[in-house]
Amino acid sequence: MVMSANSQIDSHTDNHAMTEVALGLAMAFFAMMILAMVSMSVASKEAAQTTNPTSSIASILVPADSANSNATTKTNDQDLIIIYHQDQYFDVNLQPINLDKLPPAPRYVLAMSPNLSFSTVISARAKISASNLIITELDQAWLTRLAL
Repeated sequence: MVMSANSQIDSHTDNHAMTEVALGLAMAFFAMMILAMVSMSVASKEAAQTTNPTSSIASILVPADSANSNATTKTNDQDLIIIYHQDQYFDVNLQPINLDKLPPAPRYVLAMSPNLSFSTVISARAKISASNLIITELDQAWLTRLAL
């Protein structure tokens, strides 16, 4: 009778050896998944320092078809410059512009304060229905002139 009890115990653990191995592997993979998720959710110090949600627009935005993403675009005499200041649009003589009646131009340049939020820039850009629009920032001389 003692012999049969040992054989029942041995057969019991032998039948579940693969189940134990599978359970151990599942726990190992679960632990690796948790570690991977934690490591992906932690931002690096460098990324945290360079990301500023209230950052101002500090560089000239170039059309998307430009070959060099760091390039700048020079204006020429044929460009129509539109100045955006305090929710209004002006020409270079600071006369109000009707956006529905923009004269034809090869390119439109929308100049605005570098202190505006990105959402304000996108909102101001959306009101101009020109596909060839370049957005740039106003320099200090223009900002001083607009403040008068």
